[in-house]
Amino acid sequence: MNIYTIVLHYKIKLRDESGIDMIIPYIDTEMTGLLLFAMRNRCINIARLIIDMDNYNVNYRDSSGNTLQMLAIYNLCEPIALYLLQKHCDIYVTAMNIYNETAMILACCYDLSELAIYYIQNYTDMLEHHDIDGNTALIWAVGNEMADVATLILQSKYANINKVNGKGDTALIWACRNRNSIHARLIIEYAHEQANKYVINNDGEDARYYAAMFSMRDIVKLIDEN
Repeated sequence: MNIYTIVLHYKIKLRDESGIDMIIPYIDTEMTGLLLFAMRNRCINIARLIIDMDNYNVNYRDSSGNTLQMLAIYNLCEPIALYLLQKHCDIYVTAMNIYNETAMILACCYDLSELAIYYIQNYTDMLEHHDIDGNTALIWAVGNEMADVATLILQSKYANINKVNGKGDTALIWACRNRNSIHARLIIEYAHEQANKYVINNDGEDARYYAAMFSMRDIVKLIDEN
């Protein structure tokens, strides 16, 4: 079914790909508000229509410094974030918002693997960035159990393995305190020469302490052996 938009008397009528009609106020004359509405409601084809409009500014940033890619990620609309990349809106891919977040960090924070992998493969230097709470893409990937993403990060020379967040946790401590033996093993095995396994966090504990507390005997053994 064809998708259409009709602007009449400050109202917009939308028909999304499921054939459902919606009526919303027409507020943003530059269509950005409508694009965000489409993202939130997973109206993918409508969002693409707006992005494809002549002279639409795909490098728009809001008052918090968020790019359209970031806004797509906030709305868990991974297909549109990827589509924006296809439309060459890469001027601000490495930009940070007022919370010190990059699109890569947000993709890992919101568990969007395909997008995170794209960023890691094409913008590896962004791996050194961290958000306002000190969390890197690696820490978020570990926290969300994104094994493929974490592995890719660990294979990069830009991986900031020993970066501590606001709680003093490294990615390894984060993995152990969350009983995540798969990612703890990944970090130790992929980065055993670089990873500092004895960093003490703000609670005065290290990764080995949490691994032992949660009976992660294989991780305790790996830490002791490496």
